[in-house]
Amino acid sequence: MQAQLQIMRARPVSNMIRYPYTTQNHPSEEHLLPLFVVLGAAGEDGQAHRECAGFLYGSLAMDSYSFDTSS
Repeated sequence: MQAQLQIMRARPVSNMIRYPYTTQNHPSEEHLLPLFVVLGAAGEDGQAHRECAGFLYGSLAMDSYSFDTSS
């Protein structure tokens, strides 16, 4: 997760629509809005920590993260 956050900060999120499979993975905005919540919660130099990980019904991800910031 930490590596993914760093990659997202390095690339403009506004260009995300150009990434492969973005519209397939996020067909409507409620599928994409949690990404912006995560980026905001992590802050500029936040560290992500996976608190819980798992799947429900074999395909529904049930991950939970917390964030530490230096501020």
